[in-house]
Amino acid sequence: MNNHLPIKVTWAQAVRDIINTAINRGQLPILIMMMAVLLILYRLPPSDISTLVFLVLNYLKTGYFIGYLLFIVTVFLWIRDAKRNRRNYAKLETEFKRYLLRKKNGAKERK
Repeated sequence: MNNHLPIKVTWAQAVRDIINTAINRGQLPILIMMMAVLLILYRLPPSDISTLVFLVLNYLKTGYFIGYLLFIVTVFLWIRDAKRNRRNYAKLETEFKRYLLRKKNGAKERK
């Protein structure tokens, strides 16, 4: 048996793996929104896509999207803060469990 053969992955397996990873990391809503935008852009005629791009660039130039940009920045900062809080809580929990274990072992040794 030759173990040096490359493993062939079909497109369905790749999509399944991407969706599973997105679910595990909590990124499924973002993936769905991106897919919807890409589907809409795919279905638009090329002339409408160029009009849409120029409209978005004009809105960015005039500051129309600042509220949306601030919302996105706020969401990303909240996600970062939530991850940091979970990490700190897990660290605190393990320290507390160690403290209780030491306290329990110390009480047994004194008896």
